[in-house]
Amino acid sequence: MTSTRPLTRRQSAFCDEVLAAADFNFAAAARRAGYSARRARQSAHDLLHDPRIQARIAAIVDQRRNRTEVDQDEVVEEFRRVAFARITDFVSWDATSVRFVPSDQLREESKSAVKKIKAKHRIHMNDDGTTDETLELDIELHAKDPALKALAAHLGMKLGTTGGGVFGDGIGTPDNPFIIQVVRE
Repeated sequence: MTSTRPLTRRQSAFCDEVLAAADFNFAAAARRAGYSARRARQSAHDLLHDPRIQARIAAIVDQRRNRTEVDQDEVVEEFRRVAFARITDFVSWDATSVRFVPSDQLREESKSAVKKIKAKHRIHMNDDGTTDETLELDIELHAKDPALKALAAHLGMKLGTTGGGVFGDGIGTPDNPFIIQVVRE
């Protein structure tokens, strides 16, 4: 039988902390809510198995979803856009030049990956009185690793950091140690 007792201040704080942090570290949420650091893991476990806590977290998530009108699929899609963006979506090059793709020609989904664009217009006065003008453009994309990690977590995968690869196949190097491994439980 589910208890109808109201949540305590710490239990309510735990619910808020679980949803406030994007790290899904429930022990840390318990500590931030005022539970003992020594027993944080056990407290988090107990709290997450309490039907009142589960109901409160579900209610907060529903309220947030309704308020923001954002659903899980939209968030996953945005992570996918960032994770799988390619530099060739934005620039092309050959041996003598680099050309940016004009923004009106970018695919709509590629635009999600853009973090920042900087433009510098330079005018250089030559000795003969003429001028040379250059426009320097820098485009910075959002980091792929956080998006890949979020997608992997959502899909039940995890990123490993073993240099020899999960199966000893050499996947993952000191320069790029991240590999994807399907978690089978």
